[in-house]
Amino acid sequence: MTIAMELDHAAVFVAVVHAADGVRFAVSTDLEAELTHRLAEYVRARVDDVLWPDDATHVRTLLAVGDLMGAIECYFWHVGDRWDAEWLVTSRHPLVEQPAASPQDKGAS
Repeated sequence: MTIAMELDHAAVFVAVVHAADGVRFAVSTDLEAELTHRLAEYVRARVDDVLWPDDATHVRTLLAVGDLMGAIECYFWHVGDRWDAEWLVTSRHPLVEQPAASPQDKGAS
């Protein structure tokens, strides 16, 4: 396998949690599973403070059984019902091999 083939599959995954007053949380990683894990930790840390008790219980149950995506989706579906709204923006950015700059390119502006 060549480096170029490996780069075809390489990417950076980014998640940003926004609120009316600014960014509450941001994470980037080269592993999608790590992104999910970090978002689940964010949810776990905040769920009891920002969701209504029944919704928080449901999210904690999803986390306990290992349904991290379900817990994240449920959290962002219900956050804002009790206190300030939050919204999640995620993206995947493929890594592309950049050609080396030639000496002529370095001198050009």
